[in-house]
Amino acid sequence: MVAVIPLSRMGIALSGGIILAVIFWYLNLDAQIIVHTSDPSSTTQTAISRVSSSSSSTSSSHSSQYRYHHPTPEMWLKQEFPECIVPSSTIRLKQGGRYIYYDANSETNNVPRYDHETCFVMKARYNCAKNINDDDRLVASYITTKLKTNKLLGINSTTTTTTTPIEASNFKFVYQQQTDIETSKNKKDNNNVVTATGFCDFAKVGRSLKGPVGLSDFLLLDQATNNNITNDDTVHSPPKHRTINVLMQGNSYVRQMWESLVCSFRSDITAIQVLMGGPEISTEALKARHNSKIVVDELGTVWSNLTQIQNGGCHAHHPSLNMKDMYRPGVTVPSNTQGCNDNIAMVEFGHQIRFYYIFLPRLYETTALQSIYDESWWNLTHIDVLVFNSNQQTSPFHSTDRVVSVEDWKHTLKNVQVRDTGIFWGADNPWIDNPPDGHPCMPGMPDDEIHLLLFVLLTGYDVVVK
Repeated sequence: MVAVIPLSRMGIALSGGIILAVIFWYLNLDAQIIVHTSDPSSTTQTAISRVSSSSSSTSSSHSSQYRYHHPTPEMWLKQEFPECIVPSSTIRLKQGGRYIYYDANSETNNVPRYDHETCFVMKARYNCAKNINDDDRLVASYITTKLKTNKLLGINSTTTTTTTPIEASNFKFVYQQQTDIETSKNKKDNNNVVTATGFCDFAKVGRSLKGPVGLSDFLLLDQATNNNITNDDTVHSPPKHRTINVLMQGNSYVRQMWESLVCSFRSDITAIQVLMGGPEISTEALKARHNSKIVVDELGTVWSNLTQIQNGGCHAHHPSLNMKDMYRPGVTVPSNTQGCNDNIAMVEFGHQIRFYYIFLPRLYETTALQSIYDESWWNLTHIDVLVFNSNQQTSPFHSTDRVVSVEDWKHTLKNVQVRDTGIFWGADNPWIDNPPDGHPCMPGMPDDEIHLLLFVLLTGYDVVVK
């Protein structure tokens, strides 16, 4: 016998079922809602979570509504790069760092694809005379004699032929946490070479992040959330209320990091400033002037024509040297645009993050520095991050939210590079009589440093060199 349910009761049951279904759907909303990144050309989707404003004792008419926000950097890393979560929040460069070989042709999305021809600003002495499309150059003799064996590095034997030379850009710095190192001892070959499984690849993180622009998305949104600068319950994209300012101060190794930013992420540059003229800054020049401070009248002029800098390139070198002498025969020599240099420079990415660089600010008289920082040049109103080496850890005119020392990064990475590859990949252009130069190749180690810096600014992690 079939039971018959009155329509009125059936309607109640159906209504109750629908209501329950809606409730269960709503409670699981966190896993359902996604938002596209601000880059319309990107296919990447970012999950967003729900935070109830009713949890606040001061909630009012908005208590039944919800606020959506992008994931924190930690949430993003857990989802995309869980091997890069460091529980101690401290990266130990020597202890956990490794240089590994990889085929640049098979990892084009994770390789800084630049050379001396495509890079807008790169000091000529740093080039390794490598054209990305030039496969005819022989490997320098010091490379072939000191490079560790192919077996140890995991290099296919065909890569050592003269048609495919091994370059500095074929090696990248990755990180393995100490616990992983201990458990992978059985994977070690001799000479401390470890397989790449489980490594945190800073270059890959940086590319997935979309470099400085992606970093600023996180930083700007974090400020908006913490400072409550918006009354809108839904935050779908980072506010453009101001720029993030990163001030980089120090010697030529910090200069190389700044140049790596310009070279590696050149497609995202929205503004750039370099120096036209200005005093010669070298050991000999400083001795000749008896170490007197640089004053306002000596500063030269700021040049900010992005199109001209892109088209010409700023490859400053000593005026007594012929530009052609610094490049191998057959390599197209970049034009040196009107003698510009980056002793004082700025680059902006995506209209929302700026990296300023000044070579050894201690060389400048106070009024000259003030002119650069506050008045006629940069008009800096705040500094979010100060990156320094060579004891240049303060700004005379601004407080700084965070200070990052890169004092021993280059020295430590050099030791790790020699340990793992057999040599230091220093600049080897013909002007350098006894390569390698003390400055790393570009592309090369400066790119490792800048990807590490982006990672540190993203996560807030500390770096120790031991």
